[in-house]
Amino acid sequence: MSMGVDHKAFNRDLQTVVKAIEDMGKKVNARDIGKMQSKALVVTRDAMRNNIEDLPSGEVFKVYRKGGLYAEISPGVLRKSIGIMSSRVSNGKLFSSKFVGPKVKGAFKDPERGGWFAHFVNYGYLNTGSGLYSGQNKGFADRAKASTYGKVVITFRKEANAYINKLRQTSGL
Repeated sequence: MSMGVDHKAFNRDLQTVVKAIEDMGKKVNARDIGKMQSKALVVTRDAMRNNIEDLPSGEVFKVYRKGGLYAEISPGVLRKSIGIMSSRVSNGKLFSSKFVGPKVKGAFKDPERGGWFAHFVNYGYLNTGSGLYSGQNKGFADRAKASTYGKVVITFRKEANAYINKLRQTSGL
């Protein structure tokens, strides 16, 4: 599940960057493209984290599965799990794909530490006992995406232009 920025503008800008680099006779470096994407997505990551409010009482949220306690989620777990991650691409030497969302692997694999429940909260699919969830965190990712979309595209363009200018200076064009 990706709760990050729409890829259409990124793809358009990415194609422009790749074309400009290839026009200079240089090879596209996916690592550099990924760095530009990551810098641009910091705005969305921070907005997502800021949109998440802990329970007012600061209490542990208990999750039950199959009649037993599955996980006890402490305040701040979802906020800490939001990050910028890479997805797999068919040609990792030429392309890079980054997204913002909850981490659920590695150190965040433990159900009490990861953000595996983020989509339940964001879309309101969390059964609270008195109906579906409709608290202040509902839509936290969608709000962050909507409020930062323009900034992300502008930041990516700025980073891409700086990268292209740097290549031009080093190649003497």
